[in-house]
Amino acid sequence: MTTYTGSDIVYKFSTSDSFGAIINGGFGSSSSSSFEAIIDGYSETPVTSVSDSYSSVVEGWVPKSSFNAIIWGEGIATGPVSLVELSQDGGNTFVDVSEYVIGDGTINKNAFNSIATASINLDIKVEDILSEELKEHDIIRISIGYGGAGSKRFYGLIMNTEEKQNAFIIEAENYAGLPVRRTHTGVYRDDSGTGNCKEIIKTIMVKNLAELNWTDISIPDTTVTLARYAVQNKYINEIFDYIAKLLGRVWWVDDDRKLWMIEREFSQSTGVTATYGSNILGELRINRDTSQWANYVIVDGNTRLIGYTESFTGDGITKIFTLGRVPHQVKVTVDDDVKLGGFEGSFEESTAEYLVDCVNRTITFDTVPTSGSTIVVDHMYLARVHEELQDSVSVNEFQRIDKKLTGEGIESQTEAKTIGQNYLDLYSVPIIIYSCRLPGNDKIEVGKTMGLVHSEKGINETCNVLDYTETFGTNGWTIDLSLNNAKYGFPDMYKDLLLKVKRLEERDRLSNEYIVKYYMYGKKLVVSVTGATLNSVPIMDTMIWAHPSGANSDWGTAKWGDRRSSEVLEAVWT
Repeated sequence: MTTYTGSDIVYKFSTSDSFGAIINGGFGSSSSSSFEAIIDGYSETPVTSVSDSYSSVVEGWVPKSSFNAIIWGEGIATGPVSLVELSQDGGNTFVDVSEYVIGDGTINKNAFNSIATASINLDIKVEDILSEELKEHDIIRISIGYGGAGSKRFYGLIMNTEEKQNAFIIEAENYAGLPVRRTHTGVYRDDSGTGNCKEIIKTIMVKNLAELNWTDISIPDTTVTLARYAVQNKYINEIFDYIAKLLGRVWWVDDDRKLWMIEREFSQSTGVTATYGSNILGELRINRDTSQWANYVIVDGNTRLIGYTESFTGDGITKIFTLGRVPHQVKVTVDDDVKLGGFEGSFEESTAEYLVDCVNRTITFDTVPTSGSTIVVDHMYLARVHEELQDSVSVNEFQRIDKKLTGEGIESQTEAKTIGQNYLDLYSVPIIIYSCRLPGNDKIEVGKTMGLVHSEKGINETCNVLDYTETFGTNGWTIDLSLNNAKYGFPDMYKDLLLKVKRLEERDRLSNEYIVKYYMYGKKLVVSVTGATLNSVPIMDTMIWAHPSGANSDWGTAKWGDRRSSEVLEAVWT
């Protein structure tokens, strides 16, 4: 008997196929089987001797170790190994329950949702090897791979168990679910040294999320501090969301229970390429999302009053003068004499020397100005930040499709242009979502990129891994993927469908006010803060208040402000 270790070979490429036995060089369930029985639509010469190479089937997808168990003429091919473990003592001791797994299990991860989920079925006899009954919040750990113990793919808590037909149906969540279910109370201040955003996160973890860990890489340092930030019984995921948006980051918990809050982008490669006709199982499905599609963008921002002056010369006949803009806050002078104005229906109409008609943009004098008189109209008009941009290539290819974006928080032409251009960068062509199934591979992770090739459709792209569901168990190990090639700066943008202009206003806090604005414009994060510091001060020397020593003290012996204190306004960016 000879053990064939081969070069790169393929595991299983159809849910209905199995390796069977290697008999007389045949690869399948009989000596006449060929690779056509294993790979849908892919033909390859059957193995005829121990020296034949499998490298031309699929390069680089399944490691050599997975083929070690095939013994020429007698053996069978081993499939992927899945290891399912349970802990009922907080993770100090794990029990291998893999042999009690019934059917297939699934693991789902999504780049835009911090919580990963898993679902498996266990034979009810599993409790025979457990120290106590299976229950919610037992810890579950799943590893999958070829040969050995495989790679860790899920680490979390059982959230629901259902007993049905002599089996436990188990639903689990990873540790990102803890911040969603726990609250935190605390006050953080820059002036007391507790306002740094990273330190706030660490404090919350120590107090309420002791199960999680972190490093300086997973939560990088930041100089961003909160002058004063108070929360009472606030869900921790909401606090993390708030801080992450201020920092331009996203947060999640990995399979080692490590909290990450970084500027996560679709940049790190998995090193994997999905190729139609090779390792893609079945068809590559292509869906186009046109909900945000536009190639001509109109951006309208803040409106404000602008001063404007118009001059006329009287002819002794005309008493109605038309203005170039809709007037506001009008002042009219005739030969430097300020006239009394009003509008129709106003209290001043009976005594007005002229009436303003904003609808028709006119000034109508009660008495016709004399010939040669100089009429000056000083007024204000409303001007709006406005910009229009287009993607000419897309317009020529698809015809013009408009999108109007408005927001009072857009305060300059530069901001309007940035918003419009970023929208065009993302949505000037329809967003494409690719869906396909691949053999299991522990390099594939959401939030990373991978290659996608379909030569018949002319596709050769680097795509983002948006979502996947991996299935493991009796039918092998496969991963159903959602991919696309959009230019996302970081995953949260897709979740929110981009281009939201948010304005946070915190008013009447400690008798002060501040405004925080942040813009999520395409790949750029712009933060603007307006704040101030108010101190109470003596208003006047004769302003007297009660004596600080008590209500029975002499009235008038202490000045307002003698015991004053200052309070920094609540600000977010310092």
